[in-house]
Parts: sequence; structure tokens; C-alpha cells
Amino acid sequence: MSDNGNTFGDCAPAWAHGTGELELGRVQPVPTTLERAVDRIMVVETLYRYGLAYDERRRDVLEDVFTEDAVFAGSVSGHSDFREEGREKVVSWLCGIWVTQTDQRRHLMTNPIVQKLTDDSCEVIAPFALCASATETSLVTTGIYRFDLVKRDGRWLIQYIYDGLDRPF
Repeated sequence: MSDNGNTFGDCAPAWAHGTGELELGRVQPVPTTLERAVDRIMVVETLYRYGLAYDERRRDVLEDVFTEDAVFAGSVSGHSDFREEGREKVVSWLCGIWVTQTDQRRHLMTNPIVQKLTDDSCEVIAPFALCASATETSLVTTGIYRFDLVKRDGRWLIQYIYDGLDRPF
């Protein structure tokens, strides 16, 4: 995604909170069971697996991390919304972006915060930086992900992603 001459305006401080796309919750209690602690680890692993699958152009792994009814939505600084629905459409859309990228991309998700966790659902916020390497390495954009995951057949899968880009990539 590039700005293609479009004007997105400035990236205002706290735009995600200001537009209602990010609702940072209060500190969660320490897990009291081993199962709940393991769920937190496995949820974050699913997020990292998504990022690396995209970067390594692994369609098969992308298909594996999403639910059949997955939704991928997002915006650039709260403007220019985009949305894809259904695993096949989401994965095809993501793979379609690859043809425009001749460099090596790396999604660096940092400081994931588990907002809510139940036995079969989870909400996570993860800030990210997107880097690209060809002859040199550069920062492409930054942003915030919001993920909703569900546990199906003993695996945490992504049902919804909000990709809040600070600037176009």
C-alpha cells in the first residue's frame, strides 16, 4: 500500500485511541492456572507466526493461522479504511501485496498486550514496525495491530485483525 499521491495528512499523536480503534484496558491479573499462562504464550505465538508467514511468503501458514470467517480490517492514521472478509479473500489479498514488494519485509511486533482472555477467545494489542531490506534496510511504517483470536480444536486462530498503520507502506 502506498499513498499513490493521495494525501493522508499528518499522523496525529494517539490517533488510534482518538478514532476509537484502540481501547487500552487496565492491567490484567496474573494468571492463576498453568493452562491460562500457556494460552497467553500460544496466543502470542500465533501472532508472531502470522507475521513471519507473511514475511516469508508462506501462503500455507497464512491459511493455517486464520479462521474460515476471518476479517482483516485497517486504516492509515484513521483514514482510508480497508477490509477483507473470509479466510480465502484475506489470504489472497495479503498474497497479492507480495507482487508489489521486491524487498524482504519484516513485521516486528513488539510488546503484545493481552487485553482479554477467556477459555476460547482472546483480544491482543501489538504495536509493530515494518522494515524492508534490499541493498539497505529501512523502516517502512509503524502501527498497531488489534487481534481477536478464538480457540478451535486446541489451536489459537486469528478471527479478526485491525491493522492500524501510522503511514502507508
